[in-house]
Amino acid sequence: MIAALVAVLILTALLAAGRYFSEKVINIPSIPVEETYRLEVENGKLDPQVWEALPRREVRLRSPFGYEMFGIFIPLEAARGTVVIVHGVTYSLYGSFKYLDLFRRRGWNVLLYDHRAHGRSGGRFKTYGFFEKHDLKVWVDWARAQGGAVGLHGESYGAATILQALPLLGEVAFVVSDCAFSDLSALLAHRLRVDFGLPPFPLLGLASLVTRLRAGFFFGQVRPERGPVGSRVPILFVHGEADDFTPAWMARRLYDAYAGPKALYLAPGAGHGDSFWSNPAEYDRRVGEFLRFTGL
Repeated sequence: MIAALVAVLILTALLAAGRYFSEKVINIPSIPVEETYRLEVENGKLDPQVWEALPRREVRLRSPFGYEMFGIFIPLEAARGTVVIVHGVTYSLYGSFKYLDLFRRRGWNVLLYDHRAHGRSGGRFKTYGFFEKHDLKVWVDWARAQGGAVGLHGESYGAATILQALPLLGEVAFVVSDCAFSDLSALLAHRLRVDFGLPPFPLLGLASLVTRLRAGFFFGQVRPERGPVGSRVPILFVHGEADDFTPAWMARRLYDAYAGPKALYLAPGAGHGDSFWSNPAEYDRRVGEFLRFTGL
């Protein structure tokens, strides 16, 4: 009797821990959209006068999963096409402002949008590209309808979404993948060790099972390194060498796994999502060099 009770208590505790870690992954709170704007302005990363002067219009599209998605389109006269810029987890499209000039100076329209469960878009759970890739296809189809080629730039969660979406998107001109993770299970195992001092077994498997029951996917189904398999789109992989959230070896793994046209930029001393701000001129040079490599 005592042994059975102990077993029940242990199982209950493990399931509770699985529920807790699942919640930390799929329901991590997003920063309110107004706060993201304020933070970008206060940190000198978004100039309100420049933003207000841009010729822009709001775009609202319907996700395949039923919720409304919000974006902002910034057109350019006689553009060669549109670059869709995809932001990172917990943030909003305002975090992508810093990349606008990279592409507008080179003749591209820019489309920014909020992921599901972020900013002004609907949706509940964050799925790290598993469902977001289908939302991205809707945005790419819309961008393609504006005329010209379509390019993609993603940061972190956004980059991982792009890589997973490539089989769905048809022909795109290029991808800039900035600090993507290569494999969600590997990333979460790393975070368990670093943040909690815990081994991945058995918590990761339990959290993955709970996530499947709650949000419809297993962690093992989210593997950006597998997304581009068979693709020939040129990809620039960018990562901060000092990234202590998503380790830089994941960029090398993504780069090594991809058989298509590619380039790799490891930004010296840059942390997670900081490759641009650590050296804006060098980031600009690398992107320009990469676009010339693609013939754009």
